[in-house]
Amino acid sequence: MRTFICVVDEGSFAGAARALDISPAAVTRLVAELEQEIGARLLHRTTRRLAPTEAGLEYTDHVREILAKVAEASAAVESTSRVPAGPLRVGGAAPLLSHQIAPLLPEFRRRYHKVSFQLTALDPQSLGGLDESLDITLICTPAKLVTGDFVAHLLASTELIFCASPSYFEANGVPVYPADLAHHEVLVPNAHSTPRTIEFRRKGHPAGGDVHAVQAKTRRSGVLSSAHHETLHAAANAGMGILATLPWYVQSGLSNGTLVRVLQEWASLRFDLYAAIPSRNLVPPKTRAFMDFLREKIQSLDGK
Repeated sequence: MRTFICVVDEGSFAGAARALDISPAAVTRLVAELEQEIGARLLHRTTRRLAPTEAGLEYTDHVREILAKVAEASAAVESTSRVPAGPLRVGGAAPLLSHQIAPLLPEFRRRYHKVSFQLTALDPQSLGGLDESLDITLICTPAKLVTGDFVAHLLASTELIFCASPSYFEANGVPVYPADLAHHEVLVPNAHSTPRTIEFRRKGHPAGGDVHAVQAKTRRSGVLSSAHHETLHAAANAGMGILATLPWYVQSGLSNGTLVRVLQEWASLRFDLYAAIPSRNLVPPKTRAFMDFLREKIQSLDGK
């Protein structure tokens, strides 16, 4: 269709060939194929002039409208390929979404008001890999353990911490050494990412051969078992045990004193937070913009 219109506008096959940067034979062939497909002669060809037939004139009007619509559609797609817009599906651990991601969304929306969000809390047992139904999967895993056929961008690193309510420590004492955890109720989520045995190292001492390194078995609480972090958090607030968690899940409790952190002089299991996407190729602007935003806002999630 574009070739035919170009022939009409240029007034010759040779002129159309020059404008389209193809051979005159190719122009002739394309117009002949078009005429054969629609079953009508579109051009009068003589040695002196070339002009549309009556059918060609009518066809020209329709084709110009069609090509204008095609150009309009292409421009619309090109525009959306540059400007972040549309629904963005983000998944991860429920407490991460509620405590860290959701509070950031108003600022992101002020920058990109055409982007909407669908946040999906993933099953704790599936948090170590990519969910292909999502645009971005937030993966929080013990350091260096992220694997899979996807692209993962490191956002932050942190470590497992231990905290409980003041009433629990009043009733049960405060653990001073990691080995003391064996004598306490330790509320650990039932998830594959939290091992039963955790290596502790006194901060300020190098890893490897450190005499301060110990292996402390965190006896999971016999009074409560749950994969739901908010349930364990509520239980810790109520004085049922020492919560093993990541600092960004309990920032408010640590700030207002409803939870008190212990063993702070000991470093324990490191966790990395990744934003994972299926591929580096043709990443939508909305996805790229939110990935950049997360890298900007989540610089460090270490609890101090």
